[in-house]
Amino acid sequence: HLQREIRDDAPAAALVKRMQLTLLRVALQDRAFFVRPNHPARKLLSTVSETAAKWLAEDDFDPQLLTPLQEAVTHAVKNYEGNGNLEVFEQSNKQLQAHIDTQVRRAETLERRHVEAARGKEKLEAAKLRAEQVLTETVGEAPLPKFTRALLNQAWADVLTLSFLRHGEGSEEWNRQIDVTRQIVAAC
Repeated sequence: HLQREIRDDAPAAALVKRMQLTLLRVALQDRAFFVRPNHPARKLLSTVSETAAKWLAEDDFDPQLLTPLQEAVTHAVKNYEGNGNLEVFEQSNKQLQAHIDTQVRRAETLERRHVEAARGKEKLEAAKLRAEQVLTETVGEAPLPKFTRALLNQAWADVLTLSFLRHGEGSEEWNRQIDVTRQIVAAC
């Protein structure tokens, strides 16, 4: 059944094929294989096939995940002695699950960082726009020397932007920077 759900050219297909003979031996010795969903051999099979199907898609091949999948299958196939001892499947599944959990945490961390970076970028853009708006309102049509206007529009705009980001628009620091901007314009 699982074999039909996995493409023949997918990395998971080879892994499941490698497990078939061992799983057949388990099923012949232990009828619980068919009725217990939490049977160690079935759990390993499910983990391998589901993980490979999710993480090893054709356009999203992850070689870092393929190795632990191969190791789990190899460990189970090599070490199952056919005596009804299912611990080898539990060990393989436990090691594989630990690796998958690490991958999931890593992916979640990366996603969180991307989201935070995007939010930071949005905040920075909003702060820059607000700083430009304040400068435009404060400077207006005042006849300022070129150097002073360039200084205000570049370096001082950065000061206003950082003040907006760090302290917020209604803060004492922000209001102080606005007053300093007015003083600079008046002095020039």
